[in-house]
Amino acid sequence: TFQENALIKAKYCFEKTGKPSVGDDSGLVVESLDGKPGIFSARYAGNHDLKKNIAKVLEELNGEPNRKAYFI
Repeated sequence: TFQENALIKAKYCFEKTGKPSVGDDSGLVVESLDGKPGIFSARYAGNHDLKKNIAKVLEELNGEPNRKAYFI
């Protein structure tokens, strides 16, 4: 989950520095794709390739009338 990823990041920074740390995670959630790309948004179609990620989401939405999405 987004929350679990943020916690992993914060714990990693704390282990490396010994200082209280905050982590975050974000991504695109598309209702009709059952929440995908979600936590995999940055690498959904490859290694952090924004154009390919967008193209993959649009391809998967082809013909889907419900395009509701939100960003976490």
